[in-house]
Amino acid sequence: MNTRMWSWIVLPMMLLLAGCADVGGGDRGFESAAQVAYVANSGSNDVSAYTVSSTTGVLTAVAGPPFAAGTTPNAVTVSPNGQFLYVANGGGNVSAYTITAGTGVLVPLGAGLGNPFSAGTNPTGIATPGRP
Repeated sequence: MNTRMWSWIVLPMMLLLAGCADVGGGDRGFESAAQVAYVANSGSNDVSAYTVSSTTGVLTAVAGPPFAAGTTPNAVTVSPNGQFLYVANGGGNVSAYTITAGTGVLVPLGAGLGNPFSAGTNPTGIATPGRP
């Protein structure tokens, strides 16, 4: 199996795990108030968000339409603190959002900050450092 095929399997799991807080001192990292999975939709230039049931794994769409991204979004990642989402857009830039605690709703970072941020030609992946 080539690396690109593995990325479709591993990336969603990494995103889900990166956004989960360990609350209560146990090792059941899925106790946060809202676990959210984000999906880059390259055909429609947006990002879908789904809450994830910690008991069944069922996905439920976050209220409202998908969140606008740049041209041909290819990959998403959540910051180590779970407060920000970054999207690698095939159009040569990175979109940045704050994640609304408890709901998973994305809010584009404010105007004047350079959002979307310039990147190289056709970025196809994105990563943030691990949690401290």
